[in-house]
Amino acid sequence: MGSAPSISDQVHHALAVLRHSDSEIAKMKAFVGQGKSIKPALRSGDKVTTPLNAIISYGTMRSYLDSGKCFFQRCKELTGEKYIGRMLDTETVKKTLATYYAGTSSGYRFKTLCAIQKVWQGCRRLGWTNGANPVTEDLRTFTKTLGEYGDLRPSRFGYTEGDAERIISYLQERNSPFTIPSRLAYECGLRISEIAFLKGISVDKANCQLHIKGKGGRPRDVAVPPNIMQHLNPSRQYQFGASRAWMNAFRAAVASAAKALGIEASGVHRMRANYAQALYNQLVLGGLDDNQARKRVAAALGHNRIDVTAKYIPKEPRELRQR
Repeated sequence: MGSAPSISDQVHHALAVLRHSDSEIAKMKAFVGQGKSIKPALRSGDKVTTPLNAIISYGTMRSYLDSGKCFFQRCKELTGEKYIGRMLDTETVKKTLATYYAGTSSGYRFKTLCAIQKVWQGCRRLGWTNGANPVTEDLRTFTKTLGEYGDLRPSRFGYTEGDAERIISYLQERNSPFTIPSRLAYECGLRISEIAFLKGISVDKANCQLHIKGKGGRPRDVAVPPNIMQHLNPSRQYQFGASRAWMNAFRAAVASAAKALGIEASGVHRMRANYAQALYNQLVLGGLDDNQARKRVAAALGHNRIDVTAKYIPKEPRELRQR
């Protein structure tokens, strides 16, 4: 009997069978009509939260691949099992999560569960497993308890005043390579993925701007303070790690700094929330009303809907205006 394929190859194959081709997606888009989403037609149920039975974008495929390969490699290390189809029972999944994912961010754990569920769908289609979906409601509830700070981080509201600066100072004093990335999140409002994959051609030193293509391919120009811009190099292909591993290391560095400083909440995304709140304050103090200010903040964050700002700025932000 030959050796087992690598975990990476198995995960890729399981996900690939769920991936629709570009021509199939084009046909479905033509069928539902221009401007309409094809997702409702792909769902097995009526609820918008029902998992899709297919993968329809390269970005989603890459995210599942990265999370899935990481999880099942850890599962292999823990159990000694070589085939992912035999790892897809709830107890094995639970044991792996408890061993390797305690203290990680809620978003990271959620993406991992999504990847596990998609790999299970692919394995079922390939005949690699006959078992039920290991991602049960009980498992989801268990996974929520693995956060280092429990349910302290349900929202994306930022750090309390001064805590973000303390974290950045802590990193700087230790010559951490994540000092400038932290400032890009805190002072420019960039997403962690936008920082990790920031290209040199996006760095406009003449105008102190970054030309960002963010989530959903939406472009925006971001003003950068000179003290940050001096550390960026337009001649480099990428400014930082350009990998999921680098992003995880960035998250870990911020979490470690917060813990060392006795700051309960942590997370890179909280710095982006601080940026949103500071910009909102500035705009309101400058004479804009709440709706106008939120529109400007949404645009600066790379969102096309102002309701998303509620995740960063309280709906009754009086305390922010007083800062």
